[in-house]
Amino acid sequence: MTDSPQLQSESKIECQICGFANRLGSLICINCGSVIDTTIGARQKTRSLDVEALEKAGLVKLGHVEPAAQGSAYEVGMSVQLWIQDAIHPVILMPEQLRGALIMGRRDPMMQKSPDVDLDQFGGYRMGVSRRHATLEVVNGILYLTDLDSANGTYLNNRRLLVARRGEVVVAGDQIRLGQISIKTVFVPKETP
Repeated sequence: MTDSPQLQSESKIECQICGFANRLGSLICINCGSVIDTTIGARQKTRSLDVEALEKAGLVKLGHVEPAAQGSAYEVGMSVQLWIQDAIHPVILMPEQLRGALIMGRRDPMMQKSPDVDLDQFGGYRMGVSRRHATLEVVNGILYLTDLDSANGTYLNNRRLLVARRGEVVVAGDQIRLGQISIKTVFVPKETP
């Protein structure tokens, strides 16, 4: 007796690299040797919240602050939103977090250390992000992006930062790429009462 086609497809997991149908539960593709992303298929769709209705009901207070115009320079007191590719929500860096160098990269399981902005949840390992890839830092009121001698490079607006440990100025709307992960920067001015 053979399994139905539906049962056969449910007991397999497809390799994202070569498309080979591996046994369910496999972590490594037996065809190409790639690590299989076991979270695919486990992701569930989330429903959107009617935020305006929640605000009218007094359950949340929305700040109606317009982001800074594209190309605007960073100003002290602004928060920085990092819109990482395919993410539903940005990583938000508050002004007090930008007082020192923020390390972007992936968690180091051997040292039990995580960077300030951990890109593991966005496929950092698969996308070529180093453990200590780059920093964002405000110096004299200017936001700088600095490569930390990463293996797969740090890019600002599709231009590779060639000199490691020398910062480049970041403005609103800039595209940052760490390995193959794209990040758009949005600056949000502080709320005025």
